[in-house]
Amino acid sequence: MKKIIFTLLLSLAFFSSFSQSTYYWVGGAIGAWTSPSSWSSSIGGAGNARVAPASTDILIFDGRNIGAGAIGNITTEAANETIGQLKLDNNADLSLARNSAGSSFLTIAGNSGNDLNVNNGSKLSVTGNSGSMAIVIAPPATGNIYGNIFITGTAANRLSIQGTAKLNFWGGSFCTVNSGTNPFSTTTIPLNPSVDKAVAFQMGSSLVFQGGSNPFGSSTTNIIYFLKGSKMILESSNVTNMFINRFLGNVEVRNNTTIALSENFYTIDTLVVNSGSSFLLPLTGTSPFTGNIINNGTFGGATGYTTTHCVMIGTAQQTILGSGIFNGLGALSVATDADLTMGANLRIGSSSTTANTAPTSIISGKLNLQNYTLSSTGFITDPGNVFFKGAASAMNVAATLTNGSNIVTLNSGNYNASNVVIGTMVSGNGIPVNSYIISTNNSSYQFTISKAATSTSATDAALLTISNDNPIFVTTNIGGIDGSITTVGTKTFSAGTNYFFNAPTVTPFSTSNGTTSTIGSITFSANVTTNKSIIVTGTMTLNNSKLTIRAGDTVHISSGNTITGSVGPSSYVIIDKNGGSAGYLKITNFTIPKTFPIGTATNYLPVVLTPTTLDGYNVSVFEGITADGTPNGTPFTPAQKATVVDAVWVINRTSANTNNCTMILNWTSNLEGSTFATYANSNLGIARYSGSWGASGGSGDNIANTATHTFNAFSSFGVGQIGNSLPVNLTNPSAKQLLGTVQIQWNTEAEIDVDNYTIERSSDGISF
Repeated sequence: MKKIIFTLLLSLAFFSSFSQSTYYWVGGAIGAWTSPSSWSSSIGGAGNARVAPASTDILIFDGRNIGAGAIGNITTEAANETIGQLKLDNNADLSLARNSAGSSFLTIAGNSGNDLNVNNGSKLSVTGNSGSMAIVIAPPATGNIYGNIFITGTAANRLSIQGTAKLNFWGGSFCTVNSGTNPFSTTTIPLNPSVDKAVAFQMGSSLVFQGGSNPFGSSTTNIIYFLKGSKMILESSNVTNMFINRFLGNVEVRNNTTIALSENFYTIDTLVVNSGSSFLLPLTGTSPFTGNIINNGTFGGATGYTTTHCVMIGTAQQTILGSGIFNGLGALSVATDADLTMGANLRIGSSSTTANTAPTSIISGKLNLQNYTLSSTGFITDPGNVFFKGAASAMNVAATLTNGSNIVTLNSGNYNASNVVIGTMVSGNGIPVNSYIISTNNSSYQFTISKAATSTSATDAALLTISNDNPIFVTTNIGGIDGSITTVGTKTFSAGTNYFFNAPTVTPFSTSNGTTSTIGSITFSANVTTNKSIIVTGTMTLNNSKLTIRAGDTVHISSGNTITGSVGPSSYVIIDKNGGSAGYLKITNFTIPKTFPIGTATNYLPVVLTPTTLDGYNVSVFEGITADGTPNGTPFTPAQKATVVDAVWVINRTSANTNNCTMILNWTSNLEGSTFATYANSNLGIARYSGSWGASGGSGDNIANTATHTFNAFSSFGVGQIGNSLPVNLTNPSAKQLLGTVQIQWNTEAEIDVDNYTIERSSDGISF
């Protein structure tokens, strides 16, 4: 029996040592923290007072009753003590301040879990000007903030998160800071923070900086960690090193605040600059953004220019827009897979007053300028250069990584500086997904990536892949590329650049790349006329638009890809002619039936070619059939046109093949001769010009307006009646008087079915 009683007493003692008492504040608006009567074990105040404070106590401030049924704000001076948990519920409003010199430390050292809890609608203020007030979260405790926290006052008021303890701000919460010392620290005194990511702002939470000391501390350690969708609101000018090497979420500048950076950050998500406020980039380095830049104040260089490299590295569509002032940038780059749409004009380049030259803008992703411009206006001595970087073979290189560091060191033997450029994607073990090069140091074989490495590798032990895709350029400017990217230094477009033209223009392509440009894919969503020849290595798309190939130009689809989009009578390729010159649509490297969707300004006259072997063809068309099948040849007379389609298709083979190719010619009824519509399908065919027009052959369809025939030689082609050659080509015509009459003579190069010739005479060339 004695053993049983002794065991029971030990069990009760063990349980008591780990039990926690819960107390509610009932001390009213200004009660003393240390007064036992300010606390009750029940919210109504009828419970036990906190006579013997313990380090495991749970202290609750409930806004429904702060004592005697009252509600409202509470201001008190916390004791120097350790507790288990501190909770604010139901719109509680608590201000903790030390009212005399010295320091007060309220240490929360509960078990792992929710130990400092400020719920939705509640507010905790750590404030005061006389002495410092610190709330210390000791391991393994965790703080979770769903309401609001204010850390203000001229004293060293702060939250101190020690060791492995964590403080989380959740969606909808705000933390407003304006303290005489760093508002967050990882020690009991406000020294440099030493624990990485001790304070985490989750999606939807905000840090509001109203002045005072640097919320990050004076070191470059990221004690504060901003997750995507969180925000830092700046209502006071920045302090030294506030942005250095920071990973930030969204940033908003308001209340006529000027942020002037002298240091570089790693990433900012979306930047919002409100009217009257400014966000001024550092003079040099890179400024990477993963979200939008919305500027209704001032954005860019501090004195109208900067040589910093603004790099867009988002994985979703990004925009730069706003009604504010955009000062000059050193360069604007778009990373691989990034998608940037402009909503404002930007200037790139450097000032003649600086020794720092403007870096090159590197476009590796998608740049949609819409109807805005990228220019170097005002930077006459150092205009910015623009380089649309094409895809390069992935470079697999050995590298050295350090966990938590953004610096990557490559094996010098594998280093290719032409591939290691800003905006290029980096992947491999230890590299987070969607990591991009944001700065380079070629002399040290190093570069900086946008996300810190997640592991450490021995020297040259990590195998990394460095790669980029072909860039995309979109414009809605009637001046085309040169109207969108104006007055810059050099414009270089890689052969793989893809283009979208969304506005009508007669000057689509840049004149900086010679008379012929090799491109990737191209999409026309408006009527465009070429101003040079192009070679399309990808696909050409017509979206309810017409592409006019200027006389003398050739659009060559070297990939053999089919022209896609809404191709048809209202969306096709117009072949322009000028005298004896014409434009050409050239498609090579195909064997399957290939439609050349060509026509004139008024009629859609497509050609379908089906070669028997891999082949290529250069195709043109013009209205007004001529005696020699050329655009400026002798026109047929009305009588000659009666039995034919009044158009000529010029089709030339580009290879040395001699195999057969089947062609289908299409026309519109308004081009048919006066008797053509009466012909049976079996009487329609295609004729080829070879010194003279040969006989028509093949088959036709007078309802569908198509004719089909097979050829192994190519030149000019027309459509006419089978059994009749097209009218002959006359040579050596002459006339003389003979016995009161006129004798007319001529020679022909070829005569087929002469019975069908009609001879008419006219004294004025009009009436016959």
